[in-house]
Amino acid sequence: MEFTTYNNTIPLKTLLRGVTVVILAFALILSYLSWWGICASACAAGHQYRLFGMTFEVAGVLFFTSALGLYCLSWIQRSVRYAYNAMIFSAVGAELKFLLVQSYVIGQWCPLCVTVASTVAALALLVSAEWILKLKGFVARKEGALIMKHVWRGLALIVAILIGFGAAHAGTYKLGTTKQERVIYQDSLSLGNSESPIDVYVYTDWICSSCQKASLHLEQHYGTLLTQTRLHFIDLPIHKPSLEFLPYNLGFLKNHKEHYLALRHHLLVMAQDEDMPTMEEISKLSERMGINFAPLSFKETQEGYKYFKKIAKQEKVAHTPIMILRNNVTGEELRLSGLDEITGTDIGHIITQWRA
Repeated sequence: MEFTTYNNTIPLKTLLRGVTVVILAFALILSYLSWWGICASACAAGHQYRLFGMTFEVAGVLFFTSALGLYCLSWIQRSVRYAYNAMIFSAVGAELKFLLVQSYVIGQWCPLCVTVASTVAALALLVSAEWILKLKGFVARKEGALIMKHVWRGLALIVAILIGFGAAHAGTYKLGTTKQERVIYQDSLSLGNSESPIDVYVYTDWICSSCQKASLHLEQHYGTLLTQTRLHFIDLPIHKPSLEFLPYNLGFLKNHKEHYLALRHHLLVMAQDEDMPTMEEISKLSERMGINFAPLSFKETQEGYKYFKKIAKQEKVAHTPIMILRNNVTGEELRLSGLDEITGTDIGHIITQWRA
């Protein structure tokens, strides 16, 4: 089969080879550009992710270098083409995973990454076109055995997509935040005396009745807690409906600290009445208090939720209510578990002793 231009007739095989090499080279150049940091600010979030310990840029350079080498080698050794085809289709599955991460986790698109994904799709289309042309040839010549063998190879490429997606899913992760970043984020959600050496963590679930009672009991200690400690309210949703309170609680805690305790009290009353909060109710409550409440974005809410889960995991907190008092100077720590221990302990006296 040949492809006719104005002046020449080019064999289709040569044309496909040329287009494939150009696309592979283009993708390799894009990977190098990303590696060298020549990309838009929208790419910054993607740089926080790794694939089996490698940056996506390094993985891209290694992949497209190997793919280009295999493809050129397949001109000499035909059997190598099967490895190349499987490589490209596994990359299709991996790119699907990466695009899902950008869309639903990162929340923004990296132009270079999307372009690279497009090149992978184009390469897969070229492989598919070659596969279809071969199949048509086998059918025309009525070569039954070769037809079945070729169909099985096509199905193997579909399996390669699934393998690529699974591998990318297993190997993709976000780098942990640095200690400095954790401190900054922690401070943005903490109340009280930022200079205090004493941290107090209160782990509650909004629907848990014991948590509600413990939280209301702690209101009498707010004076001491706010002046003598750094106070952290950590949501640990044991009951699924508690997730309904999470966005509003985070929004209050992050953006309206001066009114937070009063707003928290109203959320507790709503929880006791089994009244799930709505944006309309929260807006009316905010207006009565003279607050212009703006909800957090989905991404910000997710980050806050992940922070809460990380802290709970580090402290090995699996149930609520739990209150942890920690003196960062002496290393002393008091862990109060359950309503009885929290309400039965003279928290103010302990904090005063630690501050003495």
